[in-house]
Amino acid sequence: MKKYANESWNVRDFIAWVGNKLPAYLWTKCNWKSSLMRDGWTWQSFLKFLSRRTDDIVKWINDELTWSQLISKILEDLKSPTIRMIYLRRW
Repeated sequence: MKKYANESWNVRDFIAWVGNKLPAYLWTKCNWKSSLMRDGWTWQSFLKFLSRRTDDIVKWINDELTWSQLISKILEDLKSPTIRMIYLRRW
């Protein structure tokens, strides 16, 4: 993050999202895709959902949250009926 710190755009969010590496890892490598798709999630709705966790992702990148804490927060939101209604209704 220090490399881009002098740029005029939001570098921390960019670093968190560059290449969608974290969402792709969860979706594919952790095999969340099959479970989430059964519940009506698409790749696009999952990305939109994760975007609301950008602050937590940045905290994880900066070692302010552990991996377990980050995943717990994400899973808690994914299980929320309100969150599901908001994000799955749109797609």
